Amino acid sequence: MIKRNFYITLFLLLLAFHMSEAKEEKTDKFFSCLLHVTEEDEEYSIKVQEYTGKDKYCRRDNWESPSQGPVSYIIIKENKGKTSGYVIIHSLKKIYAMSYGKDANYIMEEDWLGDLHLKLIEREEVTPEKWEGYMCKKTRFINKDTDESCNVWFSEELSRWVKISSNLTDFTFNIEMTGINTKNFDINIFKLPKDYKVVKIDQKKIESFPSVGSE
Repeated sequence: MIKRNFYITLFLLLLAFHMSEAKEEKTDKFFSCLLHVTEEDEEYSIKVQEYTGKDKYCRRDNWESPSQGPVSYIIIKENKGKTSGYVIIHSLKKIYAMSYGKDANYIMEEDWLGDLHLKLIEREEVTPEKWEGYMCKKTRFINKDTDESCNVWFSEELSRWVKISSNLTDFTFNIEMTGINTKNFDINIFKLPKDYKVVKIDQKKIESFPSVGSE
């Protein structure tokens, strides 16, 4: 099964796009970055590319799995329809397809703050800081009883978290976006390879999903 932290990593970035009905965009928006993730015992990077249009949101993550080689994760959300997710294992030429109903929260049942139980931790706003050239609102969540904390950097201009640093028990990690770019790119990257075998995944049987995370 995909590592839990990997699911969380994906969800943190998905927070950048509000999965409820988004406001109609007058123009297309593009976003790309290199997402660096450091956990207690490993480090890896994910190339992220996002497209937001009037009626569609697409995202593609590319990374290297030690067990499976090059892997891609593609999400396609129609504003007035369903959401589809595809994990592509290129070495096997297989596409694992998952479909969800309208407005489905298809990564986690709770938001990440709830999952980390940060509602029980004090929150404070600290001095804004720049990250990758973007001024960010910085928020620190603190548990004064244990000296645990989680810092998040949020860019109003990009409307997303761009950096997170956590030393919470059983949840120590750092996530950083670098190489942030909002220039247009070819949206054909969201098309699925034609010569790959498609395997449909039942969300009720997600435990049988192949392992594609870091080992």
